[in-house]
Amino acid sequence: MEYLIGRDPDPSQPRIVLEDKSVSRTHGKLAVLGSDRYLIEDMRSQNGTFLRAADGWKRVERAQVGADDEVRLGAFITTVAALLQRAVGASARIKIERNPETGEIVKRKNEP
Repeated sequence: MEYLIGRDPDPSQPRIVLEDKSVSRTHGKLAVLGSDRYLIEDMRSQNGTFLRAADGWKRVERAQVGADDEVRLGAFITTVAALLQRAVGASARIKIERNPETGEIVKRKNEP
């Protein structure tokens, strides 16, 4: 599973929403690789993605992380596990059509 991370990521994708002005609309991605193994990736965000290291914050473009690792997206500091708790699935897209026989408006879910 892969999640988009940001202030306003694509609602048709699994996502993690962070309501923080220092976080880009689509800041990065978090992919689940396996048991306590994840891949975090920056998507050319303005304020960057960082991992806490022994000697301070280290900016990363892409890195493998564990659930307890601390990450900073812009000024927003959290753990990978806390990010995953904010995860939501994709919203179904709705297609609006008019029934040609009755003129009635019909809403249907589009398959992704």
